Amino acid sequence: MPPPPPPPGSGFPPPGPPAGPPPGGQPPYGAAPPPPGGFGPPPGPYGGGPPQPGNDSPQILGIVSIVLGIIGIVGSCCCWPVGLVFVIAAFACAGIGMSQLSANPHSDAKPFLIAGFVVAGIGVLMVVISLIFGVANVLTDY
Repeated sequence: MPPPPPPPGSGFPPPGPPAGPPPGGQPPYGAAPPPPGGFGPPPGPYGGGPPQPGNDSPQILGIVSIVLGIIGIVGSCCCWPVGLVFVIAAFACAGIGMSQLSANPHSDAKPFLIAGFVVAGIGVLMVVISLIFGVANVLTDY
């Protein structure tokens, strides 16, 4: 046989309405804190803020020219025409980026574009070396 239920009014009191924050205490979860000293809302959690409007295409072209130059270097080791195509594309991207850089002189894309030219130049050297070794292989008939 189960035990009898407790008499009414014993035990814990019924829950009351939720209490607000104590005076001078923390606001409830989800509420925005008041701005400190009237200077506006606090900065975001990572301090970034919204992106500034600008033209990032020279920087993107610089990165693309670096990637295409690296692919051209690797491609020239396997098949020099493949490397040549990627190296020409790398030079084209870096050149277009340099021409766009004159319209936006405060861009930080110049190091990327210079690196794209350098990597594409190394790719041209690798294509030429691969071509020389390929022709020498055909001429010596080994």
